[in-house]
Amino acid sequence: MYRTFRSFTEIDWESFKDNVYGQIMKEIEGNSDDYLLNVSEMEYVKFLTEKYSYTPLYIDLSSEEVATPREIREDLRRYDDIYTSALYGNYRDGYEITISYSYSGCSDLFHVRPSSFILTSNNISVDDIRHRVSFTIRIYSQNVDEFNREKQSAFHSSFGNVENINSCINSFNASLESYISKKIKAYKQKLLAKNTFFAAIKVKKSTDAPVTYGVPSIKKKQVQKPHLTSEGATQFYPEPCLEMKTYNDIISEVNQIGKSMERKPSLYEGKDEEGLRDVFVAMLETRFEGITATGETFNHCGKTDILLKYAEDGTNLFIAECKFWHGKKHFHAAISQLFDRYLSWRDSKTALIMFVNGANFTKVLDSIKESVPEHPYFLSTVNESKESSFSFIFRLPNDVSKKVYFEVMVFNFDKNTTIKDSDGK
Repeated sequence: MYRTFRSFTEIDWESFKDNVYGQIMKEIEGNSDDYLLNVSEMEYVKFLTEKYSYTPLYIDLSSEEVATPREIREDLRRYDDIYTSALYGNYRDGYEITISYSYSGCSDLFHVRPSSFILTSNNISVDDIRHRVSFTIRIYSQNVDEFNREKQSAFHSSFGNVENINSCINSFNASLESYISKKIKAYKQKLLAKNTFFAAIKVKKSTDAPVTYGVPSIKKKQVQKPHLTSEGATQFYPEPCLEMKTYNDIISEVNQIGKSMERKPSLYEGKDEEGLRDVFVAMLETRFEGITATGETFNHCGKTDILLKYAEDGTNLFIAECKFWHGKKHFHAAISQLFDRYLSWRDSKTALIMFVNGANFTKVLDSIKESVPEHPYFLSTVNESKESSFSFIFRLPNDVSKKVYFEVMVFNFDKNTTIKDSDGK
């Protein structure tokens, strides 16, 4: 697209910024309630921030192109100036020359008058396809110095406010994520209040509505932020839940911690289940922002070994139980204890961490893989995430429709002489 206009004069900065904010709110409010309450808030904020950020303008001086001059004749009679007529006659011949440059950044910014600006402007043409911007000058001689003076003057008039508009846009970009986050939080609170009222008056909800929305401000340090999740179920009240990407990050961290301990017997020698659990809790709490990690914490009908909570409101996100391996029967009892005593309907991500003393570790792994599908709460196998970590889908004891992501992680502490867990088994 080819456009010609006067540079940095068509809209003032505050109006431009208000227009962008209006577009953002229109996009937020244009989503369905279920989408906004189900999507990962952090990922949606990131998406909108990237979409509505503006790349500052840059004019590449080294890309200058001077088009073939066009011969022109100026009628001097219109000036009614005796001196000019005496000097040049009725007409003056010259050249019209277009000079163009490559540019980068958002060409919309050429239209905007910065909050602080210099009183200069010029007619420019923007070619959005070739990413070139140009202006035209007129000279009335074949004098190189005259050409350079006119070119320099026109360049300053055309682009003198580039630095000023870039200063505005850099400040805008720096505050955009915070602005979007606040708007989304406020709008979601409005939706939740409406849904709570609807639930109170027993409005019937469509059965295809999602149940969860991604928890904001949870990210693993020094890793990519979690992706959008399509996970959902049939429930009217939206409840905070752990995104699958963050859940997988936690599982990965637990595996890394466990494997590191396997290589350093001093970390596990002589420790019982409670001592080993404390090592995992301490390390998990340093790995993630926006959550708190606690051990031996009361939840539902008992005290679970590891509980991760959303720091802002204390919502449960992840529950794990630690056990020593004492055979298939005890293993099934540990699963039942976790699901019967520690998980409520709101809990959808959990794990069982198994500690294996002594040799025959491969035999134990084979026994776990073979025996898990025999448990009455088992629904399906997802995958064998790692060599000694296995992913499953289970159900809650009293709700066959409520799916729970369940990870079994097994670590071989072959030099540990402790054989009792906290249950005394």
